[in-house]
Amino acid sequence: MLQPQQHSIPEGVWQTKNSTTMMQLLHYAEWEIHSFLRNT
Repeated sequence: MLQPQQHSIPEGVWQTKNSTTMMQLLHYAEWEIHSFLRNT
């Protein structure tokens, strides 16, 4: 069940970058919704 290091490291980095991008998108969407509700 041992995985090679060359495979596990990029996979973890990809998951970290992917989750960071998702968090940024969520924060941006939340800000858009708040500003939209404020203008209405």
